[in-house]
Amino acid sequence: MDRVEFPFLLFIYVSLLTMISTLEEGESRKELFILMGGLLAIDVLAINIFIERQVVGLLVSLVLIGLLINQMVRSLKVFSRESVKGMVRILILGIIPFDAVMLLGAGEYTAGFCVLLLLLPSFLFQRIVKLEA
Repeated sequence: MDRVEFPFLLFIYVSLLTMISTLEEGESRKELFILMGGLLAIDVLAINIFIERQVVGLLVSLVLIGLLINQMVRSLKVFSRESVKGMVRILILGIIPFDAVMLLGAGEYTAGFCVLLLLLPSFLFQRIVKLEA
């Protein structure tokens, strides 16, 4: 699995995540938030173009996109520092299924599901420790 597209798409994802996190401070920029959220959804979907087993990857991608869109809609209802922070939290956790899509799409089912299992300690840790900036 030495494809150049995978790290490039992950780079785009993390770059957009970083840009969205800058919206936590400063002026409200809903238009920029919507644009970056849309680009993130496209990025998550684009990975399926480059994988061999698209059905499994597409399923995980659609779940991740659904979570992103749900959080975006909730964030836009009351656009504030806290709502952007919630989106950033989802995006950071979204790196895990994003990586799993790469593995599942390459036919590495055991490794892909093991990576997805990393979400469990993430959710548990998030509930135990309240992270504040």
